[in-house]
Amino acid sequence: MSVVLLVPATVAGRIATPPAGVDAVVAATAPGRTALDAGGAWWWDAARDAVAAGADAVWCADGEPAADALDALTAPLVDGRSPVLRSGSVVDPDGSLSRADLPSWAADPAAMIDLATVAAAPVTSASAASLLVAAAAIRIVGPPDPDRFGPLADREWTARAAAYGGAVHRPRSVVRRTDRPWRPSPAVAARHALALRRARVWRIREAGHRAAVLGGWR
Repeated sequence: MSVVLLVPATVAGRIATPPAGVDAVVAATAPGRTALDAGGAWWWDAARDAVAAGADAVWCADGEPAADALDALTAPLVDGRSPVLRSGSVVDPDGSLSRADLPSWAADPAAMIDLATVAAAPVTSASAASLLVAAAAIRIVGPPDPDRFGPLADREWTARAAAYGGAVHRPRSVVRRTDRPWRPSPAVAARHALALRRARVWRIREAGHRAAVLGGWR
């Protein structure tokens, strides 16, 4: 499988050689710009170009992937499925798990008891901060809509992609963010969460919870 790793320009310079299993590393933003600067569709143009050039999959990472991160994402699922999206964990520069980048679970996460022991969990949308995308999703699902969803355009796009071809979260795959994460004001967080609620990506309860996490209320 041909995989192209897409990272912000501020991260690309830190990756001297492609991680194992990666054919190329591409700076997906303009020089000096982070994913935060570029918005929720920072990865799209580079992903489309990579697939047009023959990539089987693109791996979006808003940071530096761990050495085994791709292996953890691509390990076969026990039920034999091949979802078009596979998301991984994101840790912030201080080493803490980024709660803002957790995916939307297809089942109640409380039933999982301990996320660290779950090899793969079905999800309905995810963050592009750690995301492996099959070429078919790029070709078929259509582009994200940053004008409508702003920094959360990746969530809306992955909801469409998951509906098309399935999505799983693989928490043992880790990307460590090196740039400042997006932390909007409470008002901005609420506005974008409401947009996803209206698009039926998030239900009312999740939209409220996500807005609180993004806005720093909890």
